[in-house]
Amino acid sequence: MQVPVTLRALWAQRKRWARGQGEALHAHLTTIARRRNHRMWLIALESLASWLWVWALIISLLIAVVDLAINSHHLLGLGIAWGIAIAVLATVQTTVALWLETSYDPATGRRT
Repeated sequence: MQVPVTLRALWAQRKRWARGQGEALHAHLTTIARRRNHRMWLIALESLASWLWVWALIISLLIAVVDLAINSHHLLGLGIAWGIAIAVLATVQTTVALWLETSYDPATGRRT
């Protein structure tokens, strides 16, 4: 993978990945929903959670801008709350990813 060197390139990459993931899920939703493909359910759920996370971020940023215009002293508390939320979400995503990976490769997470 080639790492984007500018913020604009990173944004374009993430938009491309998100669009591709959405198109793939839309095209294969009926296949993923079948009971025999239950191992794909967590991946689809994670994709939906990412979509919800983006909307939650947008809404909270709008609320923060309005709140900042009214009460400027709440900005530090909002930053701390977002930091905690991101840390918890990253921990949950990493845990689920490692759990999914160990079902395919039992050696995942072990020292070599």
